[in-house]
Amino acid sequence: MPYLYIIQLKDQTHYCGITNDIVRRLQDHQKGKSKSTKRKLPLVTKYIKQHDTMKLAREMEVTIKKQGVTRWWHKNIHRTDNLKVTELIGDKELYRSKYINNRKSM
Repeated sequence: MPYLYIIQLKDQTHYCGITNDIVRRLQDHQKGKSKSTKRKLPLVTKYIKQHDTMKLAREMEVTIKKQGVTRWWHKNIHRTDNLKVTELIGDKELYRSKYINNRKSM
């Protein structure tokens, strides 16, 4: 299943991306394996939403990037960000076991 995600960078800007393997992708970002975010570590995962198809995830990504990721974040999600990462992942326990718990050891 494809995921759309938003991470907050060290300079308080936001990065938006899509992936089929959310755990691996977020770990890659944290380890500095992404050109676009490696100079802005540490990162904080702010938003994850599972989509039915990659096409839908891509359309949402394009919409967010057209508006500006940080602008979209503050307009649409910012007030409820404490709920979004675990609420929208779909399987909360899977996310906690694979990403939150492993993040401490990265």
